[in-house]
Amino acid sequence: MNDHYAEPVAQSPTSGRLKFLNPETASLIDRALQEVGDFGEVRLLVEKGRLRFIQKTRSEKVTDSER
Repeated sequence: MNDHYAEPVAQSPTSGRLKFLNPETASLIDRALQEVGDFGEVRLLVEKGRLRFIQKTRSEKVTDSER
């Protein structure tokens, strides 16, 4: 993944201008959430004030029954 400089591009009525998200980074995060499926997590890694990496962990259920 490329380094993405998140230029503020949208206004939020409650928090003012966005610092980290732009349409491209929001799309990457949305795609990552879709890819992890029903079980998993998406982590956003920030380095030096910039969103640098999106880390995806996908988990699979081992058994169907709950204990």
